[in-house]
Amino acid sequence: MVGMDDKHRSLLRASRMDLVRDMDGERIASYLYSYEIFSEEDRELVNAESTPQRKNEKLLDILPKRGANAFKVFCDILKELKMFHLEILLRNEDKSSELVSKGVDVEDRGFPDQKSETVQNSNSGKTSATESDEKESEADGRPMGEGSDQRDGRFFGKSDKKDTAPQPIQRLPSLKGIEYQPDSDSFYSMDKYPRGLFLLLNNKEFLPASGMESYPRNGTNVDADALESLFTELGFIVHRYNNISCYEMRKLCKQASLMDYSNLNCFSCAILSHGQEGVVYGTDGVVDIRELTGYFRGQNLIGKPKMFLFQACQGSDYMEGLDATDGPANDRTNDISLPVESDFVYAYSTVPGYYSWRNSQRGSWFIQAIVEVFRANAHKMDVLRMLTRANAIVATKKSATGQRMSNNKRQIASIVTQLRKEFFMFPPQGPLKSYSS
Repeated sequence: MVGMDDKHRSLLRASRMDLVRDMDGERIASYLYSYEIFSEEDRELVNAESTPQRKNEKLLDILPKRGANAFKVFCDILKELKMFHLEILLRNEDKSSELVSKGVDVEDRGFPDQKSETVQNSNSGKTSATESDEKESEADGRPMGEGSDQRDGRFFGKSDKKDTAPQPIQRLPSLKGIEYQPDSDSFYSMDKYPRGLFLLLNNKEFLPASGMESYPRNGTNVDADALESLFTELGFIVHRYNNISCYEMRKLCKQASLMDYSNLNCFSCAILSHGQEGVVYGTDGVVDIRELTGYFRGQNLIGKPKMFLFQACQGSDYMEGLDATDGPANDRTNDISLPVESDFVYAYSTVPGYYSWRNSQRGSWFIQAIVEVFRANAHKMDVLRMLTRANAIVATKKSATGQRMSNNKRQIASIVTQLRKEFFMFPPQGPLKSYSS
């Protein structure tokens, strides 16, 4: 029998502590037996151990001796059993680096890298800001250069801006006297300048403790730069932080939540990182999304809109497409006693359980669609309508990876609203120019 590749042996050895801690060795041994990687004796040796930890250790002792195909089958089983973080640990980083150098689309999470393409937006005869160059068979993002699409949790294109330790950036455009004061019974007030705080948490590089150190999100700066520019022109104070730990993510969100918002109209936040369902990655591990958003339920933001954007995977399933033909409460706020969960809107790049696609140099499908739509419509359209239009752009895209498992897959964003009024962001300087102009 041909032995396991030395590279795969090394990956198993380097990840052993995490595998021993988190695997279900007895169940995996049964799967390995059904796939004819383990013999009946191998399975019994694992099951005979007295504790789950010992079972896992025994399985890892046997696995490298079971042939060249054992590693791949083992990874497939981890995925099938939804042990996604362990599958990530065992990704073949040599293949990842090769694909990134070629400009390949991968899901925004940290699994197999893919090449993809988008279908044309039916509303336009030319490639939209979220479509890619068909010659390159690439998916996602504004046409901002050659690049690769990936699942959020992996690769991204290179930006001119250098990633640094947490360092806030504050820039504001000059106010030109344009004021909007809509009816406060139907619209959130947007009469302050600056409009609000925009907190941008952008993670590209990851530490060994996260299990994602081999999977930098190359190209995430394309999205971050586009969002920073957009919200600056929308009149927000922009605080951007790159490559921050779980502790720092919690700290920054808590600090932002405790600010004095008496002279601001709203709060917005974007988190660009790897993700799994319900969590996002700091550079050293995962943070519960509800923990981060929970800081903003305080009295200082009562009655003011709070928007969160998440560019991250929420699972490892590929989304299929279906052929279809398209065929449509007024709450007064004089009483300030409001539910603590009111006035939030959450926009996730994908729905629970699924990958999120991102281009290594052009940006993610989701964020680039948001930037395109907000720039074209923020002076005349509320946030929910804009998010819906951005979702329509994302829905036009499909992957063309050249791999049977991931070819022709789709993505749809998830918009969760607890808003009570229409939320406009009215750019203080009037209509915005497109990002590419």
